[in-house]
Amino acid sequence: MKQSSKNAKPIKHKAEVDWEDKYMRAMADYQNLERRIIMQAAKNKNEANRELLLQLLEILDDIEKAQIFVDNEGLKLIKVKLITILEKNGVTEIKFENNTFDPNIAEVVSLDSETPQNIISAVLQKGYMLGEMLLRPAQVQVGQKLTVPSD
Repeated sequence: MKQSSKNAKPIKHKAEVDWEDKYMRAMADYQNLERRIIMQAAKNKNEANRELLLQLLEILDDIEKAQIFVDNEGLKLIKVKLITILEKNGVTEIKFENNTFDPNIAEVVSLDSETPQNIISAVLQKGYMLGEMLLRPAQVQVGQKLTVPSD
């Protein structure tokens, strides 16, 4: 590096500027890589947790079906414990306000001609949220009866 006078800033050669530029770009690339790795690891963890929680929901469904036919205290305790585990992991059951169908959280699997349109007449499989994210949509039966407004 050369200096033109005692108070002037050092003059950098083109090679030095190129090296410094390459270094800064390499550091930025490395920081971006670190960020992507952290984000990918979090995404992989969330996906693995999601898959496990979906499998636990299948077990909960089976327990609820078994309770229709068997009134067993042990089965009730297992169900409560499983629900507690799911809740500790941020899973909550979807509740429908006024039984109104919401396509963002439910799937229509059958129609009911006796129930007013867009009103849920039966929940065939419960839906669940994982925090603010849909974990599993509810499967519902929805009315298709058109109501005529009275004057």
